[in-house]
Amino acid sequence: MSLPAPSQVGHIDNQLCDQCMSLHLSAADFLSSPREEEDRAPLEMLYYVRELRERTACPLCRLIHELIRLDSGANPPPEDLEFWLTWMNNDSEYFTDLSLSGLYICSPQGTGQDYRIELLSNYASAQPTQARSISHEKISLEQIQQWLQKCQEWHGFNCRDHGLSHSTHPSRMAMAFRVIDVQTKCLVFLPPGADYVALSYVWGEANTVTTTLDTLEVFSEANGLRVALPCTIADAIYLTQVLGQRYIWIDCLCIVQNESSAKESIISNMDSIYSYAFFTIVAATGKDADAGLPGLREGSMDLRRQRVESLTNELKLCILPSWNRQLPDSTYAHRAWTFQEGCFSRRCLVFLDGQCYFMCRAAFWREDVMAEHRDIRFGGFRPILGRAEYAFPLQLYAELVQIYTERTLTYPADMLHAFAGLETALGRYLNHSKMWYGLPSGVFDWSMLWKPKGPLKRRPGFFSWTWVGWEGAVIFPPHLGPEPEHHRLLKHTWIAWWIWNGPSLRSVWDPELDGSLVSVLVQDDCIVDQETDKNPDDETESTVEEIDETEDSEGDDDERCPSYGQPQPGNLYGRLPQPERFKVWKPNEQSEYLNSSDRPASGTLQFSTLTGIYNIRNERPFYHPSVDYINEELIYPLLDKQAHTCGLVYVHDPESFFYRLGDRLHVELLLLSDASPGETYLFNSKGFEWPNNHDYTLGQEGEISGEYILGQWHSWNMFNVMLVLPVGQSDTERVQLYERCGLGLLHRKAIDNIRAEGLCWKQVMLV
Repeated sequence: MSLPAPSQVGHIDNQLCDQCMSLHLSAADFLSSPREEEDRAPLEMLYYVRELRERTACPLCRLIHELIRLDSGANPPPEDLEFWLTWMNNDSEYFTDLSLSGLYICSPQGTGQDYRIELLSNYASAQPTQARSISHEKISLEQIQQWLQKCQEWHGFNCRDHGLSHSTHPSRMAMAFRVIDVQTKCLVFLPPGADYVALSYVWGEANTVTTTLDTLEVFSEANGLRVALPCTIADAIYLTQVLGQRYIWIDCLCIVQNESSAKESIISNMDSIYSYAFFTIVAATGKDADAGLPGLREGSMDLRRQRVESLTNELKLCILPSWNRQLPDSTYAHRAWTFQEGCFSRRCLVFLDGQCYFMCRAAFWREDVMAEHRDIRFGGFRPILGRAEYAFPLQLYAELVQIYTERTLTYPADMLHAFAGLETALGRYLNHSKMWYGLPSGVFDWSMLWKPKGPLKRRPGFFSWTWVGWEGAVIFPPHLGPEPEHHRLLKHTWIAWWIWNGPSLRSVWDPELDGSLVSVLVQDDCIVDQETDKNPDDETESTVEEIDETEDSEGDDDERCPSYGQPQPGNLYGRLPQPERFKVWKPNEQSEYLNSSDRPASGTLQFSTLTGIYNIRNERPFYHPSVDYINEELIYPLLDKQAHTCGLVYVHDPESFFYRLGDRLHVELLLLSDASPGETYLFNSKGFEWPNNHDYTLGQEGEISGEYILGQWHSWNMFNVMLVLPVGQSDTERVQLYERCGLGLLHRKAIDNIRAEGLCWKQVMLV
């Protein structure tokens, strides 16, 4: 139905202006997809903020002005800002063919995606994905019950277990697993296999009540927890009870905070605790545990409002916020401790800004959108709550580490503790790899290739070789798929990594000792075609190898994680035979210093590799806007002895590094591995050129050192290198102690153009 003439609208204080009237909006405009209405008149009319501010009598102008205000965030829109409206699908949070239309604002700066105007459902003719009216009094507990019931009916009780799911219920593990009995208001041990709820929240600076050895006995008595609790904790206990659940796990009360061994055991099993919770209450509002769950109780509705305007009695429009805008802006989404809790939870009830959202492994539902439909699937937005959709284990690991390192900690020493559950689960998912300070042993060469997403700062108390030892976000190279990554691991790496583990030195990769699994990719020998390698566009035979991820192989993609091979005498990492790379002496893999009397700190890496001295230019040489994950402020050129650019390096903390380097122009590089197409992506990108130099090319198709990877030629003419600075000397001059300062790429031909110091194979200790 189209809008009536002004005389039919109603009271003069709620009358459409001439400009909005000329849009001829109708309910039908919102109840179809823009793709289905190609003949719909475009909304090309310009609006100005100053005009909207003056049209207080027009309901649509009021709504548009509020939309502009919300979309501008903390920066008020300028009075002379011009913009227009456009129709777009309202399914940004869903995968569905049932999408309808919403009105979005456009300006010369782009289209706002965070808020939209939609038709409010009248329930009699409601359609899937249509906006739904919410109560301004309190959250509907009946709606929450329906969500939980639908999830169990449609997705199964476990709601689609995934690779990070734990196999053992926490009540059956060898740890004291206490929960709160919401009926008796005290701490109890969870009965074997019983259902329970978990709480995920921000402690903040609230005066949080905790269980200690002194209060444990009192809190374990009936009504022992009838004390003044922070609002969030009290609300979570109340919600658990009214939803018919008996037990809830809340860390501050269910962990005895000063019982060190038991606390460590529970922290390392967070994957089990949150995986087996029937659902997790996510308190995402506010900055601390006193924020409560707004909307749960009467009188807590200050944040709960839905902006609605009635254009006619039958045409009500509202503003819908995007989940992608709301949650990332919360304190909850920036805290490191909360991340793994969302990753493991099978179902989450998220309380955010006065509304309740439901998220499980298969669906995303919200109070203000009618999305409870079998044909509406969970959308592909960023996994702030850990809902990564990657099929490949290494992709999942890289994504979770990146998001985790973007978050903050009150206490830097908690960096591994807050990741402990994820470390346990990811290790299990990555062929049961032992995790060394956040890095999986089965793909250690790959895991050492993390780079800074932005400037980093050293984190005290941790090693420089792991991302755990740095404050700031890190990224990993683009993932090529299981087979290419596995091929690179076995044929294009050479370092035998050793690590000081207490008083002894052991191999980083020791599947028999650690219970790790050798990948099915090794067992099936499905990586390398030993016979021929063909150009996908050429049927003639070739003498090089081809790596094709599409080859038939056993096992699902999510089980096909690369790993080293079975250790053999003289080949501890089970690598495949490799060509001779370097015309310099190479030592035996076995460390020469097992009996050293000067033991380094436990966790120090020791290994042998080729090292060389090159010059570095302290300026920003490259700008590559097409590669959005590259921070050009961190990239510095490497120069050979003729001052030709022969590589680049991502310096982790440029300010600190160049201060320590002083007036020197030369730096030491450790050669780590051959660089795959994932690592050389910057050089292969359109528009990149070697500055004023043609000696270091990326190679030509058909070179003996190259091969086709995923249909593209790769010449293997770059090395991954680590930028280091010495931090001391060990008990022997042949073993140097270093600190990692950057990661980069060095052209293979640069080995012949090294500075006068030359190449040498060196025993290295990396702290």
